[in-house]
Amino acid sequence: GRSHREPIDLERPREQDLQHRWLAGRYAEVAQALSELTGQPIGYNDIPESTFTDFLKQVGMPEFLVYLHAGTIKDIKNTQYEIESRTLETALGRPTASLHAMLKELFKL
Repeated sequence: GRSHREPIDLERPREQDLQHRWLAGRYAEVAQALSELTGQPIGYNDIPESTFTDFLKQVGMPEFLVYLHAGTIKDIKNTQYEIESRTLETALGRPTASLHAMLKELFKL
């Protein structure tokens, strides 16, 4: 490896860094991967936004936080946060972990 790395501009990644996809909001894929890793059926239910916001209000979440959470979930569902970039890989100096590897480590599977 290199002893000196170029600084990474997180706002404007270089063209060669735009090769990997940052997947956000792929909850069904996460559920499927967890099912495969545990051998147990794990599902994901995509509930309507109104059900989600009604629940948040019911448990006493302030209105502005309900609005922020609902907006974030909507953005995720609309792939607003999907970014093609190798920035994290470049910053780490190694390939990023696969979904299965990340879940194994996170949940100690």
